[in-house]
Amino acid sequence: MSEHFIIWFHQYLDKLAKEISSYQHPEKMWELEGSILNSGGNLCTHLLGNLNYFIGTVIGETGYVRQRDLEFSIKGVPVTDLVQQIEDTKAMIATTLRGITDWEGIFPENDYHFSGPIHSQMLRLLTHLGYHLGQLNYHRRLMDRA
Repeated sequence: MSEHFIIWFHQYLDKLAKEISSYQHPEKMWELEGSILNSGGNLCTHLLGNLNYFIGTVIGETGYVRQRDLEFSIKGVPVTDLVQQIEDTKAMIATTLRGITDWEGIFPENDYHFSGPIHSQMLRLLTHLGYHLGQLNYHRRLMDRA
């Protein structure tokens, strides 16, 4: 089961790297317009924080310390740094998921009361990733037309 989840996470994370690398003007990745409350850059940092916390810290015990507020307030991180963070997250996911032996086991306790069978929580993380990836795609296209 781990290989399926690894493939799915990697596919979405590759799309995330492609989206943030596709802004015609990279500085616009951090801009807001109208009622849009999250920039593409902040959606990216939020997704990386989410995965590094729930998969890395909670399951893999990597020691990653999540700063959720910073995920939505940081600005100006270079695209190359974000792409490297995505690659690092992909490696962490592969290592961590390959170490899971009981996919029916209960997801470990965590700061966000995120619980249930591990396999169900992986699906939850994938849908969260896909949801925000779609938002980022719309943000990029909106910013590129300006």
